[in-house]
Amino acid sequence: STASLNPVMGSQTEVALLEFLQRVGVRRELEGLVAVRMERYPFSSSRKIMSTIIHNETEDRLSSHVYIKGSFETIFEACSFYESFATGKTLPLDEIMRCQIIKLATEMTSKGLRVLCLAHKKLGRC
Repeated sequence: STASLNPVMGSQTEVALLEFLQRVGVRRELEGLVAVRMERYPFSSSRKIMSTIIHNETEDRLSSHVYIKGSFETIFEACSFYESFATGKTLPLDEIMRCQIIKLATEMTSKGLRVLCLAHKKLGRC
């Protein structure tokens, strides 16, 4: 993303995503990481997602993560865990929580809001 919060610039969607990530504390998690290599897969209307793979160096280790953003319908279907911002924990996505999240997304969509999904996965050590 080329969006920033200080000064605020970029598309409304990108700025909103940055504000959300800052509000839930993701920026703090990223402090101290050194991205040594990055692979970008731009948004594709056929896939309805964009992906970035980041190879980080921390404490003499290399680890890789894939970060994805895009259509709720496309990404959420593949998810098996969710991040609880109330507890800060990653929890299994059981059928009850899956239904609750789908219900919220459907309510927001019915109000004319654009609903995106963010996902990440640790790919392992390099």
